[in-house]
Amino acid sequence: MPKKHIQHTKSGHKGRIRRTRAIFGQKAIDQIQLQVASQKSIPYDPELPGCGQFYCYECDRHFISENVLNEHKRAGPHKRRVREVKQASHSQKDAEWAIGLT
Repeated sequence: MPKKHIQHTKSGHKGRIRRTRAIFGQKAIDQIQLQVASQKSIPYDPELPGCGQFYCYECDRHFISENVLNEHKRAGPHKRRVREVKQASHSQKDAEWAIGLT
């Protein structure tokens, strides 16, 4: 009997992207909250995607064009990140209140 043909699917680059993000990680929420509050303009840098002009502060990512940035802002992961950033950060006063010191 001949062997059954198995169709292989292409995995793409998702694994590589996930490994890279796992190694280098993302900025912490408190760092992003400070960055969003200041929102300094990013200087022109030809080595960044889109020369550094199309930047998402909440996700800490550069994009190649304004269209791609707008598509990103309509996507679910961006909206979840915005919700995380909008939440108030915890402080020492909150921690003391939680354990009943004050």
